[in-house]
Amino acid sequence: MAAGRHAALRRDPASAVPLRRVPGDRRGGALRPAPRPAPAPVAARQAPLRRDTGGTRRRAGRGAELPRPDLPLTCDHHTPRRGLCQDSGVTQAPAPQTRSGAQAVERAVSVLRTLEATEDPLGVTEIAQQTGFTISTAHRLARALTDAGLLSQDDRTERYQLGPALIVLGAKAANRLGYRRALPTLRELATATDESVSLGIRTGNEVHVVLHVPSPQPLRFDQQPGTAVPLHVSAMGKCLLAGGGDIDTQLDSLGRLTRATDRSITNRKQLRAELELVRERGWALNDQERNAGVRAIAVPVFHPDGGALAAIAIQGPAVRITDDRLPKLATQLNKTAQTVAPILAASPRE
Repeated sequence: MAAGRHAALRRDPASAVPLRRVPGDRRGGALRPAPRPAPAPVAARQAPLRRDTGGTRRRAGRGAELPRPDLPLTCDHHTPRRGLCQDSGVTQAPAPQTRSGAQAVERAVSVLRTLEATEDPLGVTEIAQQTGFTISTAHRLARALTDAGLLSQDDRTERYQLGPALIVLGAKAANRLGYRRALPTLRELATATDESVSLGIRTGNEVHVVLHVPSPQPLRFDQQPGTAVPLHVSAMGKCLLAGGGDIDTQLDSLGRLTRATDRSITNRKQLRAELELVRERGWALNDQERNAGVRAIAVPVFHPDGGALAAIAIQGPAVRITDDRLPKLATQLNKTAQTVAPILAASPRE
């Protein structure tokens, strides 16, 4: 019987209820089940954890959302937290810094650079192909840049091109960096030579035109501010390479030497010899290396402490920029560069 009574008291551990004695029983009180604790109020229950980005997964058979381990946690009240979530009692380590913001900027710049490199407007598919982005990403970036005025979209073709806000930004940048203060001097040179005059600076492996004064001649060569040209096929580019320090270091910084015309220099040994010649005589020549039928002569603008700040070039049809004019043009260019150098040197470059 004792064994039977003890057997009757065995319970399944999974469904066991704690026992307590009933007060007032002299023999110790009968053993009765203790009441279960009342359920916690809804407001006091653990707040479900979810993600700002919407990246969640659900526990099988349950309605609660579980966060993906690769995304930061937030509490149910939409406030991102680091460390302790007050409502949930769950401690989360600080989330690592991400590059999402920097990546968005890099992608937007890539779209702008892609449209800078083409004369024709591009559709979303073409932008995606040339940048390597998905079509949805290209569309999202193009729309954001259009809203900011950095791109404009043709209502009929739905194709994109650089927008008017860039004109304002470029003009203000040129003015604040002091380049526009050199414009009167460049105009004097254009009047004296009857040819187009440009001032350019180096950006990466390209020379960017900052200022341009067109020739009064009906037959002329113009390159608008913002035009970017590979250094090795530009007279200004050669000046910036030759005046930028060790020539071998400058050559190592260049990528593949692309060919623009059959006169383009694509051999590094030949380009090195050309840069040595630029250093020796003080000016560079672009002999139809970028555009057939167009020649240019350029000189560097040096900072008083050394190093080329910029370059100034005279461009025109090859039938007018003849070999017999080069010495005089070089003299006029050097005089202009000496006038412009202190103006540019006094302006901020950072």
